[in-house]
Amino acid sequence: MSALTLPPICKKLAPIMAAHKTPVYLVGGAVRDAVLGTPVADLDFGTAEDAIKLAFQVGDSLHMPTYVLDRERDIARVVMEEDGMVLDFAGFRGDGTLESDLKARDFTMNALAVPAHDLTQTAIIDPSSGMADLASKIVRQTSTSALTDDPVRALRMVRMAVKFGFEIEPKTVASAKTAGEMLNQTSIERVRDELTKMLGFETGADALAKLESVGLLPVVLPELAEEALV
Repeated sequence: MSALTLPPICKKLAPIMAAHKTPVYLVGGAVRDAVLGTPVADLDFGTAEDAIKLAFQVGDSLHMPTYVLDRERDIARVVMEEDGMVLDFAGFRGDGTLESDLKARDFTMNALAVPAHDLTQTAIIDPSSGMADLASKIVRQTSTSALTDDPVRALRMVRMAVKFGFEIEPKTVASAKTAGEMLNQTSIERVRDELTKMLGFETGADALAKLESVGLLPVVLPELAEEALV
């Protein structure tokens, strides 16, 4: 078994996770980054029941503040004040199972999970073939409605492609163009945050080029798109 390279806090919390009433999984970007060997910034944990209760148990054990983010959706956050790391805990989306939660995510490379008590690559749960897409360096939507369900994901698609130097699968590009037409119906703040993140890369110019290549530049930065046509 090959252990995933994750922050030491994961091992420290393993006994608490193992004692929870339903299995707890590390999910999403942290698993992706551990597979790629890139630094893991924050940790997301999912479980079927009592995610908020689990978050407070973790916060108490670490003597760190815990906040309820969404009581109805069973989401809470522990803030590691010393290093700024955030630990998020959430109940599964969809029908309340791990598989439905993962398949409701944006891209296959983010639809990964691993048991919180067995943080090894061989234990990774991968219902959307995200590991294969990571190996092939491809950004691929988890479903045909993944981007239109949340149009801001179209911008996240570009950010992920630029950040990791991946190519975007053609059907995902087509979905992004449709989602782009819906961006004016979403939060301006969320659009701004995605743009800020991608333009903050050292390769910010590549982000602009990628936005243009997938047809999103005229939607989010029309002034730049007009200049490019001059």
